[in-house]
Order: sequence, then structure tokens, then C-alpha cells
Amino acid sequence: MKFKKSLLILTLVGVSYLSGCLYNDEETMRREQEQIKEELFREEELNPNQNLELLQLYPPNEGDQIAIIKTSLGDIKIRFFLKCAPQTCENFLNLAKRGYFDNCLFHRVIPGFIIQTGDPTGTGTGGESIYGGYFEDEIAFPFRLIHLRAAVSMANIGPNTNTSQFFVVLANSDDLSFPPSGPMNKHEEVMQSAYERFGGCPHLDGKHTVFADVFSGMDVVDAISICETDENDKPKDEIKIIGIELGEYHKEDEEPSTWEL
Repeated sequence: MKFKKSLLILTLVGVSYLSGCLYNDEETMRREQEQIKEELFREEELNPNQNLELLQLYPPNEGDQIAIIKTSLGDIKIRFFLKCAPQTCENFLNLAKRGYFDNCLFHRVIPGFIIQTGDPTGTGTGGESIYGGYFEDEIAFPFRLIHLRAAVSMANIGPNTNTSQFFVVLANSDDLSFPPSGPMNKHEEVMQSAYERFGGCPHLDGKHTVFADVFSGMDVVDAISICETDENDKPKDEIKIIGIELGEYHKEDEEPSTWEL
């Protein structure tokens, strides 16, 4: 199945590359691309018009793996999507258990976009994984996890270059812009509707691995985002992770959930 999918993706690239030679109008090329995209859905045994759930639209379930990221400005609580990004979650959880993130600075803060941390050197060029080097992206098609506001995602320097750095998405719906596109299938409509409601960064989808989201503490994330920064987007006053506590989600232990942002 994976081999067939690779061939289909290559075919899609080929259609785009050869379009100037084979087609005289964009509509014909678009129809070809839509046909190939539908075939990709069939390879995954999915109906392109099926309402595939975006997991971030729901609050944590009882017993879900969570982490409390204790920062110098307050606590940020995140829940993990273990089934969708098992390797990425395992990396984060093991590093957290070792205390690897303790005293890591938020070294990159861009209002209306992201806050980034996870580099013990505080420079944005460091960090390592539990796997002894880079590890692969975990980006499923069609997307079940996207870069909505409050998404926790892996920073990288290109495909399959994950280590320890991660970021939280800040952007709200006022900051959104969607590139022009042809007719959307049902799942793409659900994605766009979610972005319009919650905000986020759709241009990051397919480029970074979303593995968790913030269900409580976005007020702390927003507070970090408005700090004064230098020309490299680094806060002038240090804001850091004090430590990370791991546990399970229990509704009775929580204040009213802020997952609906």
C-alpha cells in the first residue's frame, strides 16, 4: 500500500511538472490532480467526503497522558496524541522524565505566530532526541491533527529533522489567510471551518508534526507571546521552563477546561 501511495504522489508531481506540455487550461490539470488526490484517499480506505474528526476539537478523555509545563510565568497543561504521533510523544515524554527540558528558555517568540522552546543551549541551534539523532516526521494523510491555535508541534530545519525543540501555535482567526484553492472535499471543509473558528497556521500543515495541544494555560502562552524581544525574536528577559510534571487527565482535578479557545 505504501509503495502504491508513493507512486501516486510521484504521479501528482509529474502531472504538475508536465502540465505546460500536456494541458492548455488549468481546469483540466486541476481535475487530474483532484482525481489523484481522491485515489490517495482510497489507498487509505477512506472516503474523501467522510467527516473525518479532527482530534483537537474535543477535550481530553479520562486517563489521557498529559504534562504540566511549569514556566516562570505559570503552568501550561498539554495532552498528547499518542496514537497519531507515537514516536514524537515517546521522545518528548522520555526527555521530560530525564529533566532535559528543565531550565530551557523560550528562545523564539513571535506574537501572533508561535512560542518556541526545547533547546538546552537557548540558541535555537541545539537539542537532541532520545533516538541519537534526527527522527522522522509523523504526518498522516488526511490530517487528523492540524496547526490550530494551541497546537504543540515539532520545530525542524526540514523534513525528518526532529530533535527536542517544539512550539505552541498562537495565531487566532484574525491572523488567518487561505491560499486560493479548488473545490474542497468534506474533510478539507471541516479543517477550514476549524481554522476559521479557532485560528491557527494552516501553512504549517504537512511540514511539522503536531503531537499535543494545550487544554489549559493558553493565558500563560499569550503572556509569553507579548514579552519584549530582540532582533532575533528572543525575549530580552529570560522566560524558561522550570520543570515538567507528567500524569493522567482526570476531569475532577481540573478547573473548567479552556480547550475551547
